[in-house]
Amino acid sequence: MSADQTPERAYQISERIRQEFVDRISNGYSHDYLTEDEFENRLDEANRATDLRQLRRLVADLPSSDAPVPARTGGYDTLAELPAEDRGFLMASVPPAETDRVVCVFSGTERGGSGGLAKKTSSITVFGGTEFDLRNTAFVPGEFYEIECYAVFGGVEVIAPPGVNVVVSGSGLFGAFEGVSHTAGPDRPTVTVKGFALFGGIEVSVKGPKKKLFGKR
Repeated sequence: MSADQTPERAYQISERIRQEFVDRISNGYSHDYLTEDEFENRLDEANRATDLRQLRRLVADLPSSDAPVPARTGGYDTLAELPAEDRGFLMASVPPAETDRVVCVFSGTERGGSGGLAKKTSSITVFGGTEFDLRNTAFVPGEFYEIECYAVFGGVEVIAPPGVNVVVSGSGLFGAFEGVSHTAGPDRPTVTVKGFALFGGIEVSVKGPKKKLFGKR
C-alpha cells in the first residue's frame, strides 16, 4: 500500500467528524489561541479538507476539547453579562420579529446589522444576489431563527458569527447548497438555513467578527 493509500487517507470524512474539528477550531478562537485571520483560514481549510490528516494538522497546536483553557473573563453568572467578544455574538435588547421576507430579482441586496433577525425569514433570489451578514446582528440567547432560501439563477450567502449555532439543511438541482453546521453551545442562539438552489448557489459559513466588531483582539 502506497503512502497515499493509507487507511486514514482513504477514510471518508463524515460531517460529524468534520464538525468536531470545526468546533475545536472555534473553541481555540474563542479562547484567544487564534487570531481572527487564523480562525477564518482554518475554518475554510476544514470545510475543504478531504482526509483526516488535513483536519488534524489544523488543530495540532490547539488544546483538546476537554483540556483546561485560560479564563478570559471572570465573575459572570449569565451569558448576557459576558462581553460580546466572549459570547461570539451581539445581544438583542428586544424580542425578534416573527417574520420577514426578502425578494431579490435582477438585483442585489444585503441584510444584517444590529436591528436583529426575524424568527423566520423567507428569501427569494432570481437572477440576483442576496447576502445575510449576521456578524453585526443582535440575537436573543437560546432563541431559534430560520432563514429559508430559494435561489434561481442567483446566489445567496449567509455569514454567521462563531457564537451562534448553525444548522444547514438544503439541496440543489443544477446548482449548489453548501455549508457545514456549527455548534456553539446549548444556551446560544440557533440559526437554521434551509432551502433550494436551481441553477444557482447558496453558501453558509461561520466567520469571525466584522471590522473588529467585538473589540480589539
